[in-house]
Amino acid sequence: MVRLAEIARAAECSIGAVSKVLNPRSKSSIRVSETTRKRIEQAANKLGYRPNRSAEFLKKGYSPEIGIFLPSFKNDLVLDVIKGCSAAANRAGFSLSYFFDLSKECFSAFLKEATGRRNCGLITYPRFQIDKETIEMLANYRKSGGKVVFIESSGPETPLFLHELNRVCIDDRKGGIIVAEHFIEYQCRNFIVYGKYRPRIAGFIETVEKSGFTCRHFEQQIPAQKIIDTALKSKEKTGIFCTIDSVAANIHTGLLLHGEIPGKNILLCGYDCLSGIQDLNPGLTSVYQPFFSAGEAAVNMLIDLIYDKTVQDITFVPELVPRETSVGK
Repeated sequence: MVRLAEIARAAECSIGAVSKVLNPRSKSSIRVSETTRKRIEQAANKLGYRPNRSAEFLKKGYSPEIGIFLPSFKNDLVLDVIKGCSAAANRAGFSLSYFFDLSKECFSAFLKEATGRRNCGLITYPRFQIDKETIEMLANYRKSGGKVVFIESSGPETPLFLHELNRVCIDDRKGGIIVAEHFIEYQCRNFIVYGKYRPRIAGFIETVEKSGFTCRHFEQQIPAQKIIDTALKSKEKTGIFCTIDSVAANIHTGLLLHGEIPGKNILLCGYDCLSGIQDLNPGLTSVYQPFFSAGEAAVNMLIDLIYDKTVQDITFVPELVPRETSVGK
């Protein structure tokens, strides 16, 4: 077991400074500079230090376990959340229990089990409409001392059913904005958005219209051929924004079958940067969502809440990953 004195020697600082940095409950008045804090954290990681959370939480009647409820999607986004949560929890000495589903019934069961296990906190990324009963269960969980952090991919402007809950957001609206700005920069004068996810669509359309252009929106149930035909008929350079990668891949294939190479007269962009799209020829431009960072931030925020620290909601901005379908070769 690594002792604080060993870390202090490795970091060339006092034991008091090490305790201040590594013990979230510390009420010490010692001030630690950011440089010293990083040195202590690096020394602790190198020596393999892990705090003994079990003994600490046993006194409170809780378990140093964080319950995490995620949608049962088999894609990179959920995997990135898992990796981010695991990295942050491992550094802090907390264990994680994962639950995967899409229904509110399973979420309710997850809440009941978390309450029974006396978990110290929950992180959830729900993909369903939460009803009054579930809201009441969340409120009761919090009244019993449990802490909750939501991961929200629709963006900070989306209303949350319990305003006092804290959340980590990814700004979907900004994702639509950066795609529109990219298309405009590359001389598009005709614009199409295809799919669902309203914040992405709203950000895209608003940016296009503010620049003096018009945009057509096609719902996801519309056949892809309709979008392809519309783009091919245009006499102006056209930008097609698909709100998920799988839809963009269909458009990509359809354009090639019509003899149109994406990235020349028709620019194409997807969303999510899922595995495999970089292998399309030409490579598909897409929008990367930083779910690894969101997972890390959610765990760190929850731990701060567990130790009664004041926290602020966090919003991450997606990033455009340009490839040949929008910048050419």
